[in-house]
Amino acid sequence: MAQFQIYHSIGENMLKHVGFVEANSLEQAFQYSQNDHDDWHYYEARSTSVGDIIQSEDGFYMVRGMGFKFLG
Repeated sequence: MAQFQIYHSIGENMLKHVGFVEANSLEQAFQYSQNDHDDWHYYEARSTSVGDIIQSEDGFYMVRGMGFKFLG
């Protein structure tokens, strides 16, 4: 398992680090950062959604309507 950092968009070009999840993939990290996942409630953050950023060992990914966009 790897650790994925979660950043939520809070305005134009502004991000806030809201927590992390341990997961086996980017898709699973997205799933685990939803409010219906027990561990995510600990952070008192909204569900991760379109425009938010997930950081993995490989770099940063923006959540899109379907899938992710690699940012570098």
